Amino acid sequence: MTVLPEGVGTASDLDGNYQVTAEQGDTLQFSFIGFATQRVPVENQTQINVVMGGERPAHRRGGGGGVRGH
Repeated sequence: MTVLPEGVGTASDLDGNYQVTAEQGDTLQFSFIGFATQRVPVENQTQINVVMGGERPAHRRGGGGGVRGH
């Protein structure tokens, strides 16, 4: 997971959970090999949940995490 435009990133744990600091107006980019990359704009959320989708739907994995403002 990467915060755009800064390019600061983090990895999720085995359950897909993550924690990152982002500001309103940033975009979170979620990517994983074999899955379609997703971009989610940060607004007033404190939590953003994403379900990764791609060519192998049988391997879909959900994840969620907390977003903290600066």
